[in-house]
Amino acid sequence: MQSCAPVCAVRASSAAAHGHEHHHKSDLEVVRENRSSLNDIPIPEGSWQEHYNKMNSKWNMMLAAGVICFAGSVYAVCTFFCFCHVSDFTKNFIYIYNF
Repeated sequence: MQSCAPVCAVRASSAAAHGHEHHHKSDLEVVRENRSSLNDIPIPEGSWQEHYNKMNSKWNMMLAAGVICFAGSVYAVCTFFCFCHVSDFTKNFIYIYNF
């Protein structure tokens, strides 16, 4: 049967190996100092549905802004003939093909 080392000895050796020696403090003091107990976990408060609705409206506004920017970009490209060289290429290609 395998022998087990005391928990305090294991904790002390692993803390020393990682450079976290707390010889002068008790475990309770270390926990309170680092705020690492279950009592320090944030507690949810308020309605989750209200928070979800608030975030969803924000995401919908972002989506609408993205769609508007995309539509404006497409309109600008079509209006200012940014791809007119493509139409010139097709005209020349059709002329040579019909020749």
